[in-house]
Amino acid sequence: MYFSNGKMERPKRVFRTGGVRIFRIYPNRQKLFSVEVRIARTSRLMEADLARSKEWGASLKIQNGLVLSFHSKVGPAKRARSVVEPRMRVAQLFLSRSNVYRRQVKILSSQAAHAAMAWARLRKIDLQEARGEEVFCDSVGEMAQQLDRICRMEKIY
Repeated sequence: MYFSNGKMERPKRVFRTGGVRIFRIYPNRQKLFSVEVRIARTSRLMEADLARSKEWGASLKIQNGLVLSFHSKVGPAKRARSVVEPRMRVAQLFLSRSNVYRRQVKILSSQAAHAAMAWARLRKIDLQEARGEEVFCDSVGEMAQQLDRICRMEKIY
């Protein structure tokens, strides 16, 4: 996003805690649901951040990044309803600055697609239909653009 004077728009809220930058991106322009992005300086800090996460322990080994989905089903299988985390956070995305710097496009687009899948599952989007596929692809593009913009503003690459 650019202002009329040509300068890039600064991300609204980027928090820094323990070597990790935390911000939110949105699958669509309505901004009802969000994906929390956590970018650590190194892979080791990323794994430590994941271990501190209350949802998971240190049991996962991360290659380039990881998306944790908060979408779940409650109730009997036939009448299960979707449940989202109270802050309307659909997923949590863990990245490391060193990995993103080396393989920018591959990692950001891949992780945006995983986050969009979490959002699509929540919204019960049918990917077999052309309309559902278009909605999914738009959300992937929207999140990849936001990730790219914030990584550039935070001088990650």
